Amino acid sequence: MAGSLKRRTIVGALMAFVVLASIAALAVRGAQLLGASHEAVGQSREVIELIESARIGVAGTALAELRQKVGGAPANLGLEQDQFRVRGTIAALSSMVPSPTQQARIAGVNAALSTGATEEALRLLGEMAAEETALLNGRLDARQQNIQSVVQTLLVLAVGGGAILAGALFVIYRQTQAQMRTDRSRAALERRFSVIVDKMVVGLITTSDRGKIESVNPAAVRIFGYSPDELIGRSIRVLMAMSDEQALAALKALPGPALGKVTEWEARRKDGTTFPMELSLFEFQTDQGRHFAGNVRDISERREVDRMKSEFVSVVSHELRTPLTSVRGALQIVLDDPPAFRDPDHEPLLQIALKNCERLIRIINDILDVSKIEAGQVQLKLVPCDAADIVRSSLEVSGEMARAAGVRIVVEAPERPALIRVDPDRFAQVLTNLVSNAIKFSPAGGVVTVTTHLGQRGVSISVRDHGPGIAVSDIPRLFSKFKQLDSSATRARGGSGLGLAIAKALIEEHGGTISVESVVGQGSVFTLQVPYAESLERAPTGPYRASPKRSSASVILAEDDGDLREVLTQALSRNGFSVAPASNGRVARSLYDSGSYDAMVVDLHMPVADGFGLIEHVRQTPRGRELPIIVISGSNSGRGETRSMALGATSFLAKPVGTDELVRELHRVLEG
Repeated sequence: MAGSLKRRTIVGALMAFVVLASIAALAVRGAQLLGASHEAVGQSREVIELIESARIGVAGTALAELRQKVGGAPANLGLEQDQFRVRGTIAALSSMVPSPTQQARIAGVNAALSTGATEEALRLLGEMAAEETALLNGRLDARQQNIQSVVQTLLVLAVGGGAILAGALFVIYRQTQAQMRTDRSRAALERRFSVIVDKMVVGLITTSDRGKIESVNPAAVRIFGYSPDELIGRSIRVLMAMSDEQALAALKALPGPALGKVTEWEARRKDGTTFPMELSLFEFQTDQGRHFAGNVRDISERREVDRMKSEFVSVVSHELRTPLTSVRGALQIVLDDPPAFRDPDHEPLLQIALKNCERLIRIINDILDVSKIEAGQVQLKLVPCDAADIVRSSLEVSGEMARAAGVRIVVEAPERPALIRVDPDRFAQVLTNLVSNAIKFSPAGGVVTVTTHLGQRGVSISVRDHGPGIAVSDIPRLFSKFKQLDSSATRARGGSGLGLAIAKALIEEHGGTISVESVVGQGSVFTLQVPYAESLERAPTGPYRASPKRSSASVILAEDDGDLREVLTQALSRNGFSVAPASNGRVARSLYDSGSYDAMVVDLHMPVADGFGLIEHVRQTPRGRELPIIVISGSNSGRGETRSMALGATSFLAKPVGTDELVRELHRVLEG
């Protein structure tokens, strides 16, 4: 707006200058014309006066000559002087009249005077006077016209120029008023913006492109404890909880990864205390160059809430998974012992209880998996393996569900191995989720096709169903947490709404992708794609690989929950193991020190002495260095698994662990 006003002012000034210059030029030109006309008129009048003087002189000379002839008087000197003056006047006329006609008449006058033809001379002078009078009248008329023309032109220019100047002044006035209104609006906006910035709960700091602090709002002052005068002009490094060298390196790299994103940093207050800070950085340009601004937030309270949430989830995880393991184990023992159980009327009820126990376990596992993913605690055990093995394992888990739903599963696999590097358990979890969903949404008698394809960039596994399909508008919501499609058919089939979100997160942790294609009324195709493994270096480990059994092995079972300890003791005993139960780490340590055992099953969180100390004690003894130690834990934190494996645990099973799963794992570790 200011630039437009400046341009219009300059244009108006230029127009005024042009108008004034034009008026001045025309005034000068008119003055020149009027001067020339006046000079011509004066010349004509002077010529007429000379002609009249010459006529009087000629007439006087003729009268003197007549007197001399009539009176007989002798010639005198006065007559000669009169004749001389007449000739001088005629000579002056000759120099003032450029007209050839007038010059011819002057020549005739001279000739007539020389011969004494006075009347001829007077006649010629009379013609000259008549012609010069006519010329004078013409010049007077021309001068009058010039005067009128100049006056009219000047009047038109004056009126037009005045109108242009008035218009220019009006435009400038309007623009000035508009600029004033804009300035007032901008000032009001700046005041509002200043109030908003001052009232922000989030701190706002602006810096130059060299990291010099230019402004801080009151929230930033409260967060860091500095006054604005103490910060403005100083380097942003003063607020960073790191050495000058580290801060300098961080500032150089900061605009790249942090620009337009939310990142977390360790910050330092004026009193020297440090705290976690959330930074949202953006840049802007001004006439002074490039600047940066950052919204800063003290996230100490949020970190504490996250810590408390993690502890709560860990405790809840343990408290939920342990009794669920007891319930499932007890049901499995009863249902897997037909000779001892002969009550067919109650068997369906026990099957319902076991089915819903498994369902509750899956929901809890989904919730805890989401918690792990959000906390970044998912730890993958990547090993090279054949995708066909994982497909087979997933179908074993989903087979009973398919038979109950009347759905047939078709597998299409390449002839040569599809080598991938994945965490077998986690990848099987994803594939099982997709196959289970396909079965759930397939009609009775339908077909679910699982296809493995070797592509240029990796192995893709597709799961196709012929169910109701998914609308295009619903596809973006498929992989969101707790999102189920808004249809009665979808809700009737149940689910936590977490399966696909977990599947997407786990596949992306593997460096792969998951996609979906669907047509309403024709079904859906979910496709996993993961990179190739270089070679199948060793067979993958996991519950999906069968292992030979070893009978009569002695096992220490360290578990503080009495119900679970009883269930696992019975399950292991029924499978040929000799079990020594222990209610805490101290009892288990005494059993180990006083006897000889083939393996140990240890819960991490026990009273009196925990499982970490027990593992460490066993591994410090010569005979315990090779003893298989299976950890079972209900903790949702990956730290427990990491720490126990670092202390020397052989394997880790998360509660709720099935009795069959524990038996298989014991056979596997004992057979080595």
